[in-house]
Amino acid sequence: MALSPKKVCIVYTENPDILRTARILERILTQWGCKITMKLAAQVRIPDLTPVDFMLFGAEDGISLPNSSYKELYRSFQGVNFAGRKGALFSTSSAGIEALRRMVQDSELELVRPSLIVKEDTRDKIVETWLQGLLE
Repeated sequence: MALSPKKVCIVYTENPDILRTARILERILTQWGCKITMKLAAQVRIPDLTPVDFMLFGAEDGISLPNSSYKELYRSFQGVNFAGRKGALFSTSSAGIEALRRMVQDSELELVRPSLIVKEDTRDKIVETWLQGLLE
């Protein structure tokens, strides 16, 4: 599949479903010819996101961003401008999606929808179909 984003950063938590989905995303996007950076939310900083075309953020249900592994990124997003860049969200629940959406809302990052709700049985084909829909 020919994609316009060539540099993608996948930010994830250690939740098993989120980590598994991040690895699926990495595998699919690599097969599509994208250069992938994967970072745990606690380790990512704004300079990690600056050179990428597309950002994917994943978090589990019930995440409280100011008190979670996303706390530094949450704080940093309040003073950064990602106008012209795109991103998407994946979570184990709509509450997790909403928390991530609040994190990026002031950055002008264009969120491509729909977001992906992942479960224990989320497999490669579901993730690939979701990605194709986002990036067409």
